[in-house]
Amino acid sequence: MRLGLNFLSSIGVCYCIVCNQTLTYGSSGKKCLMDHSNNASHLIAFSSARNSYQIPGAISKSDISRKKSPFSDRVLDNRVIVGSFLAEHCLPYSLSQPIIDLCKKLAQDTEALNITSMGRTAATYTMTYGIAEAMKKELSQCLQGNFFSLNIDKATNNAGNKCLNVLVRYYSDTKQQVCVELISSRGLLQEFSRYVKTFQSVKPQCHRLHPNMYEQFRTFLSGYIIPDKISDPKKGMKGLCNLNLADKSIQVRERQLGLGVYRLPLLKEFLRNKSENIWINDFFNAVRVGYQNAADKMKKMPLLNSTIIQLSALDPGLQQSTETATALTKLAEKLPNVICSDKCGMLDREIRLYTIDQALTQLDADETSPDFRLDTGWWSKAINMKEPSTDQVKYPLLGLLVKRLLSLFSGPLVESTFNIMDDIIECDESRMLHRNYEGIAIIKKCHLKSKGETSLTMSISQQMRNFVNSAKQLQQVFIKSKTYPTEKPQASSKLLSTPVSSSSSSSLL
Repeated sequence: MRLGLNFLSSIGVCYCIVCNQTLTYGSSGKKCLMDHSNNASHLIAFSSARNSYQIPGAISKSDISRKKSPFSDRVLDNRVIVGSFLAEHCLPYSLSQPIIDLCKKLAQDTEALNITSMGRTAATYTMTYGIAEAMKKELSQCLQGNFFSLNIDKATNNAGNKCLNVLVRYYSDTKQQVCVELISSRGLLQEFSRYVKTFQSVKPQCHRLHPNMYEQFRTFLSGYIIPDKISDPKKGMKGLCNLNLADKSIQVRERQLGLGVYRLPLLKEFLRNKSENIWINDFFNAVRVGYQNAADKMKKMPLLNSTIIQLSALDPGLQQSTETATALTKLAEKLPNVICSDKCGMLDREIRLYTIDQALTQLDADETSPDFRLDTGWWSKAINMKEPSTDQVKYPLLGLLVKRLLSLFSGPLVESTFNIMDDIIECDESRMLHRNYEGIAIIKKCHLKSKGETSLTMSISQQMRNFVNSAKQLQQVFIKSKTYPTEKPQASSKLLSTPVSSSSSSSLL
């Protein structure tokens, strides 16, 4: 019979997939179906379908059949598949929506998706020698001719593995902001928390180093020093550092010592009970000694460091301060490789014009906003302002200096990169080499997080495709040798230095 039928759940009803028509045959199925097969419109549709072929991306007959199911049922089927996939692979529930988004992204090119495959080894080589190498190459190109600073630290994870991470901070002229990216990760042989977290931000915070340090020191001293001795603004940081903090004459009485929000109510109960006085005095003495020891430690911080103090001049609120011009001039003297001596006079003129520029007061720089950034919110606008008459940039040398200063790390941001290490390098995953960990860290921290992108929105350059192509060749070398390389194979240096174009070899597709 020249029929293509799908029998639906309703009794006495079927669907002809040749001419896309629902047939109701009731109790006379054979007669009705024979009549439909000899119908002229059905014969034309049948002949057309037999002599035609499906073009790539077209809807197949199975798709038509599936879409005859209720839409709500098809949505529920998708949820069942995703939920079962999470359970099968022990994945967290939070990945359910990202998995759906990934499926939508891949389904945009069904022809390529149908022939795409990636095993465990292929994923390793693609990430480590393909994507990560391409990102490192792009970062290397961005750093060419730019000043940058490094943040380096090592850590040991729960499995006893040690890792050395290196972050780089630089001012991007393309993005007009400061960028922080992971440049390398190397395996080695087998009240203050808020202050530290402030400077673990990717946003440039170097202008807040001295003010926050000063406020943190004063806040701590208020726990056991008389307020009059630490509240005099004329003394400043130098006055606090010169205080003899061991002098009990400037310390508060025992019952005025700062004991914390939760300990004070409990202590008051003991003070009412005179039988507890035996240990109360010892307790207060111990608290006073603790304050003294902590204060001695804090005084070893760079509280009077001139460079840190001068970096406060980058604060937009200090634009018209009398000390701003002096501080910026001294910072320029400390960076002779940025501003040469014969241009110091021109820089001095630009700095003085900056401190009296009324046009800068019209810039929308709300420092109280949590989204405010010193680079994009103030300095990228200020250093790109132009003279109305000449259309020339107002502050070329000052802009050059500020870009270098904003590239300075203001805190232990590198610590945050070690969180990845404990997630993926454990005792039960001993085959995870540090080079592969480096690839994951670079992709996650360097490219995606620092650029505000995701794996679904990131732009894929031709250079990255070439590196992934080269990584596939390295994988084939590994499969032939059946040895897992601890470093790049001998052929990798040539492959990765001159990546193979994706159009140059059909065998790699």
